[in-house]
Amino acid sequence: MIVGNPYVDPFTNNLSQFQTWYDHGLLPWPLYQDYVKHCHQRKNQYTTKCLFLMDLMYDEMGKGINPYGLDYPVCLEHKFKFAQMKKALNTNNAVPMSTSPAANAYVVIDTNTGKIAVDSHNVQINPKTAFSSQAQQLMNQTSVSYGASVDKGPPFTPPEDIYFPCQSNHLAAYLNRDDVVEALHANIDTLPWKSCSDRIHYSTTDTLAPQVELYSEILMAMEDYPFEMMIFSGDDDSICSLAGTQAWIWEVGASWKEKNVWNPWVVGNQTAGYLTQFDVPASKNGTKGSFTLATIHGAGHEVPAYRPMEALTMLRKFLAGKWKL
Repeated sequence: MIVGNPYVDPFTNNLSQFQTWYDHGLLPWPLYQDYVKHCHQRKNQYTTKCLFLMDLMYDEMGKGINPYGLDYPVCLEHKFKFAQMKKALNTNNAVPMSTSPAANAYVVIDTNTGKIAVDSHNVQINPKTAFSSQAQQLMNQTSVSYGASVDKGPPFTPPEDIYFPCQSNHLAAYLNRDDVVEALHANIDTLPWKSCSDRIHYSTTDTLAPQVELYSEILMAMEDYPFEMMIFSGDDDSICSLAGTQAWIWEVGASWKEKNVWNPWVVGNQTAGYLTQFDVPASKNGTKGSFTLATIHGAGHEVPAYRPMEALTMLRKFLAGKWKL
């Protein structure tokens, strides 16, 4: 069982989200302290005062920060609208170039060779800088060189970790292409598809119900059905932050192994995060499962999207049983 950046306790999740914003220098001290003073009790979290303060904190942080990966860039392809991209993908294989200096310039995909050609009406444009590399991959269906500057992640990441800030935009456009919709046998009455759809109405009662007891029950079930369980968390995520996970995981009902608390794990001679091993009950036949907390340093909410090399290493080590101590 593997769960990443889980949403477990809505109350501590909320508190830790704004705590993480403040710790990253995204909120002023007076506003954050006002929130701490009035809203750090469960009974107060949804009062008019606290809802007002939360709105203020969202306004202070602004829209230029990615809350799922606080130190990563946001997508700037504002002109590359979803509807425009979908229409272009369904029309003569031509895709409008949002950042082109020529308003009617197009990237034309040669369906025979799979290569990009630029029809810019005599305007010379480098297709490498026309739009993001993930757009090229989705529309060209060919790999691209990670050597070009447009393909690199933030400067602090290892060269193996390539982050694409507009990938979700292009993925949504790809999944709404007519040919993809047909191939997936999707219900056209529910289109367009979105990653967070407003067509699904969640129960407010269920959404606000803490799930800590569920994890406690899962741990107790290991007495009958021993298995391996790992919770992993990218420490650059604020939506379901590592601080929020730590607020419940140490009290879930499993004691931690003193010599195996917050030990660094390494990828490429760099600290990739920290490991904690918890003690779990032995099963009736004497075998034991495992319970691990793994952090991934510098990773956002969708860990493989932000730190793919570290994510793959973590998965391999866990599945191979190398972290079962």
